[in-house]
Amino acid sequence: MFSHENEFERQGFTVLRKIIPLWERKAILRRVSSCLDPLVGRVEYESDVGYPGAPKSREAAGGIIPRRLLGALDRDGVFLSLALNPTIVEMLRKFLGCPEIAVSRAHHNCVMTKFPEFSSDTHWHRDSRYWAFEKSELVTAWYALGEETQENGGLSVIPGSHGMNLNGRRFNDQSFFRADDPRNITLIETAVDIRLNPGDVLLFHCQLIHSATRNLTMTPKFSAVFTYHSVNNRPKPGTRSSSLPSLRIR
Repeated sequence: MFSHENEFERQGFTVLRKIIPLWERKAILRRVSSCLDPLVGRVEYESDVGYPGAPKSREAAGGIIPRRLLGALDRDGVFLSLALNPTIVEMLRKFLGCPEIAVSRAHHNCVMTKFPEFSSDTHWHRDSRYWAFEKSELVTAWYALGEETQENGGLSVIPGSHGMNLNGRRFNDQSFFRADDPRNITLIETAVDIRLNPGDVLLFHCQLIHSATRNLTMTPKFSAVFTYHSVNNRPKPGTRSSSLPSLRIR
């Protein structure tokens, strides 16, 4: 019998369908719109990351197109309510094997914005490359605020890669999974594209190798993204992971 818990343990990801109701998505998208025009709060621009397809600088055409609206938890209650969705929280408690969990303020905690023309490709990677916790046991929830496909920049994942012991030489100096390594090519050929409908939620392990394309459509794509961990899995002092306190979920 299918269970999300078994699928997550085996594959490193699972999709929960129709979690965010239409009324809530509309409220979130209204707030996203008000954060974009005029642009307010902390922002990461496409030009900041230098990924393929991104503008070369903030002065270039499209250089101030936002990639992420940062600090979502502290922007508005609609984002906080989304991050504390009871169905997702209960599922995460099972995945993390702990009744006491927290949502990180230092990582993700954002609305991903992928605009036409100036969006970028994100190469194969593990999110754990950014993070410094005592254990690599964190789970990201990717909340689809609209349809997500390969055409508009949706995610692809390598099933089971969260449990693979892959040495550092299979990653480049930016910790991207090397697409020119024959061993990696074999793995990449097993990747699956994740198609999400509005209101779906993708849960994936921080060690799962994944990538994303640029937006090739004429419509912006918006996704809210939060990362969770057990309260017993603490960030290492003096790292970016400890720069902001996580929000403990009661």
